[in-house]
Amino acid sequence: MRREMQEILPGLFLGPYSSAMKSKLPILQKHGITHVICIRQNIEANFIKPNFQQLFRYLVLDIADNPVENIIRFFPMTKEFIDGSLQSGGKIGFTFFLHLLI
Repeated sequence: MRREMQEILPGLFLGPYSSAMKSKLPILQKHGITHVICIRQNIEANFIKPNFQQLFRYLVLDIADNPVENIIRFFPMTKEFIDGSLQSGGKIGFTFFLHLLI
């Protein structure tokens, strides 16, 4: 399993939460990241937070890690966030706490 973000589509990077931690700021800047989508569970809000609100625009999604979670409800706002970023010439880092989406 990779622990670094990977460019999965032009301008769209996917990686675990650790790829957007404070120590990774130089890597985020090197890749030109301007926007970050962070997926976490509600109970993780106390320790999984946007690290660089002054540098990046964030979309934080609190999504439960269970098979009955209705993730479709997050699609429209996520698409709008991604489209807006790409249209403005930005790049998105899509991060998630490691146990989510695996």
